[in-house]
Amino acid sequence: MRRLIHVTAIVTVISAVMGGLIGALQAQTSLGWSVLTGMVTGASIAAGCTGVEIGLLSNTQLRLVRRLPPLVLALLRGVLYSAVILGGMMLAQSLVGAPMPWQQDGFGAQFALSCAIAAVFSTGIEVVRFLGREASWALVSVRYTQPRLEERVVMFADVSGSTALGEQLGALGFHRFLSEVALDLARPINDAGGQVHRYVGDAVIVTWPRAAGARACLDCARAMHGALDQAAPRYQRRHGAVPRIRIALHVGEVAAGEMGDWKKEITLLGDVMNTTARIEAAAKNAGAATVLSDELVQLMGSAQRAGLVPLPDTPLDGKAAPLALWRDGGAAA
Repeated sequence: MRRLIHVTAIVTVISAVMGGLIGALQAQTSLGWSVLTGMVTGASIAAGCTGVEIGLLSNTQLRLVRRLPPLVLALLRGVLYSAVILGGMMLAQSLVGAPMPWQQDGFGAQFALSCAIAAVFSTGIEVVRFLGREASWALVSVRYTQPRLEERVVMFADVSGSTALGEQLGALGFHRFLSEVALDLARPINDAGGQVHRYVGDAVIVTWPRAAGARACLDCARAMHGALDQAAPRYQRRHGAVPRIRIALHVGEVAAGEMGDWKKEITLLGDVMNTTARIEAAAKNAGAATVLSDELVQLMGSAQRAGLVPLPDTPLDGKAAPLALWRDGGAAA
């Protein structure tokens, strides 16, 4: 929540400044009133649109909204943004005692332009949601045109007992089940600043930059378990089964870069990816909900290490030496 408030505040301040500049450029009489009107318009529109986005359109708790087809959701966002734009214009004019926007010359063109910008912005948000932030950034930059080495914290989160669940729920039922799990996990991942790299069957791969991940990944893992525990009655009522996840956490160097032609994606390769997958298998054998590599634990502060329990050195397939692992205290997976 703090992160969302921070983002809202930044967007609102930037929009207020831009609105003030536009007001100054368009000033025909009093420069001060024009700047004030522009700042109020920009701030109110930004705050309103951000509030609509966070509270309604991107709220993972509102499943009926998030399950709308992307085109419908984009159109709904455009309509709501347009309403907020009109409201912001009305608020600014009323504060300075000026005529309402539609009573002024050029209102139709200005409002149409604002709605067009809202529609483009709305479509862009849905494209980013479809591709993911990482791939979307790569689309408009050259960061991953050539592979590059990066230090990342990597999380593999896998649904426990997925084979039995798939048989119990059937293919379509299991897909709906996993889609609901993904929605429940989205908030803690986003709150922790994690980037969803990929969904692979019943697993999700999340990454962070090294320093940020060392601070946030364990809290994220705990919040993910907590989100599913809190939602357990809903899953039991809807699906007759409750999801449990196993989480593996590791840190190291990965090669990140574009791969593919007609369907491009950002691929992460390297020993850290293979090792994290094997740590997840070790978590299953140890009956642990969350397992961390010693390399990652050594990057954490003493407060973060509280509750971590060392496991016996664990041999992993393909690794020459056993790996030092830690498990997070709590219920078994």
